[in-house]
Amino acid sequence: MSRNEVTKFIFTSMVPVMPIILVIESDHDFRVGLASALRAESYTPLVASNAASGWDMLKRGQIDLVIMERDLNENDGIEILRKMKADPSLRETPVLIVSHKCRQADRIQGLEAGADDYISKPVDRQEVVLRAKIALRRVKETGGSTRKIRLEGLSIEANPDRVVVEGVEVAFTPTEFRLLLLLIDRPNKVQSRQSLLAEVWGMQSYLETRTVDMHIRRLRRKLGRAAHYIQTVRGAGYWFTVSESSSEEKRQ
Repeated sequence: MSRNEVTKFIFTSMVPVMPIILVIESDHDFRVGLASALRAESYTPLVASNAASGWDMLKRGQIDLVIMERDLNENDGIEILRKMKADPSLRETPVLIVSHKCRQADRIQGLEAGADDYISKPVDRQEVVLRAKIALRRVKETGGSTRKIRLEGLSIEANPDRVVVEGVEVAFTPTEFRLLLLLIDRPNKVQSRQSLLAEVWGMQSYLETRTVDMHIRRLRRKLGRAAHYIQTVRGAGYWFTVSESSSEEKRQ
């Protein structure tokens, strides 16, 4: 290797790799402005103006986070989200939905399809950047030692994230997995909706407590017969009920 090649290698190795954020948005001004705001925060933005080109970019490269308009063409944004969650190589990528459709039914559909956040338009671009930053930080914080939790009918492994219900592996979104782990980490203790919002989503003010209810419903549906572990405490919140003798946890 020549001296120039060595210098180039050392320099390249020292340059930090910035998160790549894919923006799929049909509104030109919003798309360009958001990309500029992301670049100002040292992120690497990629942009797509429609569902087809956005999907091609997803399949080609290592995308760290997606900010996607829901209303690309009727429900194209939701369809891309569902395809991502069905693809093992993409299902762990966090997704922020941005939409003019902000009724409760619309938010429920987006979150149930697997979105990590649902942002109502009109919205300041800096707020979108902040939510992206929070979502990326949550992904980073999931690293660490491997955990293995065994319960009757339920097996959970963290790093890499795996949930096995009745012997069958079930796909969970990163937000669903964080919510499940938080409840498991505090067995038989009531967790209020506000505290779950603050700890799982990272902010207390911009999401409604209904968001927690939506995700709990999704958790229960995916847990199947093991859904009984998550109990509702009327007027208070939720808890994960388990006896000490029925649980086993290992760390590696």
